[in-house]
Amino acid sequence: MHNGSLTMRLERDFQQLTIIQKLQILNDVASALQYLHSNNVVHGDLTGNNILINKNGNAFVADQGILTFCSELHGTSYITSSVRWAAPENFQVPEDQESNSPESPSDIYSFGCVMLQVCERTFALYKCDR
Repeated sequence: MHNGSLTMRLERDFQQLTIIQKLQILNDVASALQYLHSNNVVHGDLTGNNILINKNGNAFVADQGILTFCSELHGTSYITSSVRWAAPENFQVPEDQESNSPESPSDIYSFGCVMLQVCERTFALYKCDR
C-alpha cells in the first residue's frame, strides 16, 4: 500500500493528520472488524502493523485469521506476538479453558489499543511498571 502500515503512517505524518482523517481510519477499521465478525471470522492479531493505508488514506485490515489458522494446523495454543494489543484473556494457560484461540471480544480490545495509537500516538501499556 502507498502509505504503508498505520504504524508507519503515524510515525511519519502524525502532526499532519487531521482529526477527520484519524476518525476515517478508525471507521474503516471498525467496518472491517464488523464485516469479519458478521462472517464469524476473528482477526486475532489486530495491530497498527496489520492495518494498511492506501494513497487515498483508506485503511484496510490485513493478516486476518492467519495466526489462528496456523495454530490450529500445528496444534499449538494461541499466543499473540503483539503483546501490547492482545486482550488479557489471550494469556490464560491451557488448564484455564479448552482453547486459547482468540474470540471477537479480543479483537475489540485490540481495536481499543489501535484507537489509542491513532489518537495519542502512543501504545497501550507503554509505561507499565510490570
